[in-house]
Amino acid sequence: MIETLRQAFPEADFTRHPCIISDHHLRFELGGDYPNRSELRVEQAVQRASCLFGELFAPSSELTILIDDYDDSGQEILSSLPRGVISTVIRDYPAQYETIVCDGCKTPPVRRIFTCSPAWVDHRTLFRYVANTEQGRTPRINQRIYFFDVLRGIGFFMYDDRGCLIFFADRKSYREHRHWRVEWQVND
Repeated sequence: MIETLRQAFPEADFTRHPCIISDHHLRFELGGDYPNRSELRVEQAVQRASCLFGELFAPSSELTILIDDYDDSGQEILSSLPRGVISTVIRDYPAQYETIVCDGCKTPPVRRIFTCSPAWVDHRTLFRYVANTEQGRTPRINQRIYFFDVLRGIGFFMYDDRGCLIFFADRKSYREHRHWRVEWQVND
């Protein structure tokens, strides 16, 4: 799986923490219209991330998921859910997955990669957990979760309630939600 992902995103460095995916990306504002710690901010972030996710990943596509999961060494300070919570938001979470060695940090996460259908992902609940993390709300998770459609060369990462990144393997642009975009970078 990692070789397929590397072929789709030849510029990516999946051994770095956090991952360096592509110079071709869009950054979208998610919750910024509302004050910190407000339910309206979290809900707007969830709605916008869910809209982008739904438009990027067709139900019939194959989704490659890369998860940075931390051990119990204290890096998961912000998590309010038990270990393995990902299996509650990804139906039929695979028992077998590929593990990637991650360089560049004292206690690297376990980086797991697997494929599934977008229909298996309860993305609204997952995005709520991600948005809650930075806001100090519960329930929350501290895993980093990247989604890819390797056939189309598209990746998605919601980092918290502030925003998300959409990565492209080449110079494609995702202009439909231009009014949410904060940063647009395409290197020539």
